[in-house]
Amino acid sequence: MSELWDRAADRFDRWTQSLWAPLAIPLVDAAALQPGEAVFDACCGTGASAFLAAKALGSAGVVTAVDLSTQMVSAAQNTARLLDVP
Repeated sequence: MSELWDRAADRFDRWTQSLWAPLAIPLVDAAALQPGEAVFDACCGTGASAFLAAKALGSAGVVTAVDLSTQMVSAAQNTARLLDVP
């Protein structure tokens, strides 16, 4: 199963922008995250929800994001570097 997601990783962000982002924003808003809290994002994909959560939590918060696909995690790590997310 991870191989399927590994192959899709380079195209996944296009899908997340059109389909997942409109769902992730109200999801993170509904969670009413507070600065300094912690979030665990299972099946994080390329990190769309994790980055929204990190923004809500601020520098005192912690987001742990995991995915079965190493390529998805790699893409999320690259985006984190671009966004300067620790």
